[in-house]
Amino acid sequence: MAIIDKIKEAYGSVGTLAALINGNAKELFDYFNATHGYLKDDKAIWNELVLRNKQVLRNLDYSDPYVRAFLVCLLEYAMRFGQRAVVVSLMPVIRKHDIVIGKRLEAISNIFYPKISHSEDLLNRFEPICSLLYEAWLDGDVDNRGVEVAILRYYAYVVENTQPQHVSRFIDAMDAKAAEWPVLSQIKDVISGCGGEIRAIYQFIDNSLERNDAPIVAYEHGPGLIETDTNYAGELGLNGVNADFRSIRELAKGYASGKQLRQRGTEIIDNHEDLAEYMKRYGNMHFAKICSAFESPFPVIGEKTDIIDWGCGQSISTMAAIEKIGAGNVNMIVLIEPSQIALKRAAAHCRKLVPTANIITICSDFDSLNPADLPKPTSNVAVNVLSNVLDMD
Repeated sequence: MAIIDKIKEAYGSVGTLAALINGNAKELFDYFNATHGYLKDDKAIWNELVLRNKQVLRNLDYSDPYVRAFLVCLLEYAMRFGQRAVVVSLMPVIRKHDIVIGKRLEAISNIFYPKISHSEDLLNRFEPICSLLYEAWLDGDVDNRGVEVAILRYYAYVVENTQPQHVSRFIDAMDAKAAEWPVLSQIKDVISGCGGEIRAIYQFIDNSLERNDAPIVAYEHGPGLIETDTNYAGELGLNGVNADFRSIRELAKGYASGKQLRQRGTEIIDNHEDLAEYMKRYGNMHFAKICSAFESPFPVIGEKTDIIDWGCGQSISTMAAIEKIGAGNVNMIVLIEPSQIALKRAAAHCRKLVPTANIITICSDFDSLNPADLPKPTSNVAVNVLSNVLDMD
């Protein structure tokens, strides 16, 4: 991508770098979200740019949201490739300007920052790092694969910077927590499978990150999609369960099998069983997050409203919006989602809650959308819900 060449030219000046960040935000976003295989070719470039131009980074205007986002992207990049020196350079700036990085990045940064003074210091970070990762895992901000990569990166750093007795204590600490968090047992199996060899560990990390490179599939656009011919749809029915989220979730739980979801449900779901499992595992959390967004100062809406749900999944967010606005005030619901099976179920849920609404379904990823796909407004008020867009490519 040409953006890396622009960055190299701009990095020596605060003003030039700030202008580039603000003028090329989309290109930068696309770059940092490129595949692992592509980005790893630039490791040496970013290492040199950050370490050679620390003063430039320190003097950027951090009241600018684009600058703050850029620093988070840099930190994410450094974490992905285990660039300890870059992390140590970035974290003081992040701390000074109160840049929010989330529990996952906070956990991984603790492997390298603050600087390690002795072996005991490195081992003593196990509990806080695991606690932060566990909270991020519960929140759905990191999946099992992401946890594996983080802990294996930590393990490799312990091996490279301590004695064998410290490595044994690290393994013992994982054993002690494995009962409450089984993914740690899986990580221990990976270490055993690699024979404890660091090169093999790093290869496993690379392979894990590269497995996240599979693109999201764009489906054909299909207005009018709705689930009608399944047992679930029959039980849902206009005269079936109560017309509210909690009753619908209880119905879905009965169809869940307990299977493990890929990437904690953030990948496109392509079967009814996974839809039910997602609703059982994450439905309450998702619904609660959206309900909190509709609290004050979100206005009270007392008139006809259109709802547009971008990346709707099973329409959990739209159900929260309907319960906030009131079914009688909803004129039109536009559901946009790349998974056809999830979109059909979303439409069925919305039909259950608002039988009179005009429901428009658009089966597409964002890059394939055209302005003509979106219907004209039918109300003076529109609520756009973007709760799942971070899961879409």
